[in-house]
Amino acid sequence: MKNIILFLIILHQFRLYCQNFDLTGEWKGFAYQTDGTGWYFTANFTQSGDSITGGIYYTDDKNPNIFVIYKMKGKIFQNRLQYIEYEILKDNPRAFTFWCYIETFLDINIQGDSIFLTTKKAESWTKNQNGSKEIKCPDAFIKFSKKYEPKTTKNIQIQENIKVGEKITVYAIQFQPSRADLLPKSIPALEEIVNYLKSHPSVKLEIIGHTDKGKNPEYNLELSLKRAEAVKDYFVKRGINSNRLSTKGKGSKEPIADNNTPQGRAKNRRTEFKFLEVN
Repeated sequence: MKNIILFLIILHQFRLYCQNFDLTGEWKGFAYQTDGTGWYFTANFTQSGDSITGGIYYTDDKNPNIFVIYKMKGKIFQNRLQYIEYEILKDNPRAFTFWCYIETFLDINIQGDSIFLTTKKAESWTKNQNGSKEIKCPDAFIKFSKKYEPKTTKNIQIQENIKVGEKITVYAIQFQPSRADLLPKSIPALEEIVNYLKSHPSVKLEIIGHTDKGKNPEYNLELSLKRAEAVKDYFVKRGINSNRLSTKGKGSKEPIADNNTPQGRAKNRRTEFKFLEVN
């Protein structure tokens, strides 16, 4: 038996944390096992709205572009990409002895100007003809990456002569209900502030989270702080020094509208940015 294993990556879902980028393009990747073996892969995806098509292929100098998964179709729903259908290429000119299947999530992580799709340790195995698990393979790790090119807007007005202590309020930064997970629609507004901070390197901000009356005051206070920290975490991942950012949670203590109406509660759920240093 040849001691060669080809990873057949069955990605049931990508877990999309706070992303609003276009997945279209080429992703370079590497899969390796705990026994020290590994292979390079490339993924090509095309995104149209919330639909994804594409494939993943094995790459080396002698045998480029050998497809592993092709004719893949997926759908982005509630921050996840769900595979709807795909076809698997089994007749491979490399004559691999057996396939190791990996069923896992790929988490998305942003670091500076790059974006990574990675797994933690993932179990893998071969399958017999009826699709049942058969031989346990070494645990695997997967990592894909490409340049991060998020969309942005020009809807946030920050005056060039803004003073220390002044605040701006942003409603476009939104979260999953009762959670601190940023929604994809937040990314353009976040990117606008990232660009401002990069072009104004002396500015320091306090990020202040607010909630509606929601649940009890203690819960609201904790949630608002976690949301402010999620915004800070995004900025840091995009290359902003953490020393320029501080966070505070106000919970539901400072409403600016009537909490008894849906419109009022929506106004109370907001993120504020207080300018601590501007020179």
